[in-house]
Amino acid sequence: MPVRASSEPTEDHVYRLVLPYQADASRWQCIATAALGIASTLAMVAVALAVNLQTLHASHASALEQLEQHTTNLDQQRVSIGCPPMPPPLMPAYPPGRKVPPAPPSPVFTAVDGVHDVAIVLFTRHGERYPTKDSVDLTPEGYVRANYMSKCITRQPSIALPLGAPTRLLASLRDDSKRPVETLTPLATKLGLTIETADMFDLYAVNRIIPTLVPGDQLLVSWQHWFLPRMIEVLNPPTPWWLRGFPKACNTSEWREPSYTRQGSDGDCYDIIWQLVLTRPKGNSEAAWQAVTFNQMHEGFGGAADSPCTEALSPIGKGLSFHS
Repeated sequence: MPVRASSEPTEDHVYRLVLPYQADASRWQCIATAALGIASTLAMVAVALAVNLQTLHASHASALEQLEQHTTNLDQQRVSIGCPPMPPPLMPAYPPGRKVPPAPPSPVFTAVDGVHDVAIVLFTRHGERYPTKDSVDLTPEGYVRANYMSKCITRQPSIALPLGAPTRLLASLRDDSKRPVETLTPLATKLGLTIETADMFDLYAVNRIIPTLVPGDQLLVSWQHWFLPRMIEVLNPPTPWWLRGFPKACNTSEWREPSYTRQGSDGDCYDIIWQLVLTRPKGNSEAAWQAVTFNQMHEGFGGAADSPCTEALSPIGKGLSFHS
């Protein structure tokens, strides 16, 4: 008759069941002890880093304070000895992220005997506007600037317009802004010219006009400053580094803009003129105009319609000889 195993656990049986659990408990206790040691070490490192960061921050703040004080002292010294103001940083071109396809390449020519036909394109920002865009019109200062331009941009040659008065005018159109057209209106009335217009987003408006220019033409463009760098960029100017963006400040010595022009993010520079000189072989009307010189200038507005014509609008007299 077979012997049936007893259902009662023996001492040896119990020992064999409990021993693995005791081993596991010891193992986890070792792991916990090691983890606690690592955590304590990390805590001490964090405390040391925090102390060092506080010291570094205090040292950095002190250095910045000294640098700002030094810069202020330098600015005061520059003013006291009559140094010209420092040039402002350029703002990023607007609008960020907008990709504009490049203009088709223009044929490159070599002038025969260095004789060229010449045409000039000038780019200007419209006159002063209010901080908010509730008004579609120029501010009083903007109208005064427009009248200053009509006074100084005459048939007498100037640095910006060496061939005399503009022969064509172009302004942007926008539902919430009449400012570019208003900027050119006094000049158009004085010269008896019609203001050509194009949509503000039409960056190729000048590209379409350039092939219709004749030797001696001078096109004056009034536009929103955001788009001017892009509009010029598609014309392939020879010095494109000017086109990082439109300056936020002009730092002109003739006149300081009213405080309201500095309340927005657009800056208070309204005095910039960008001049693009175009040439082609003399007498060859089939040749494409080619941009050969690109300059940044100032209108020299002094705050009044009868301000002296200075900077780029300074008269250069007669007796100049241009091939046309």
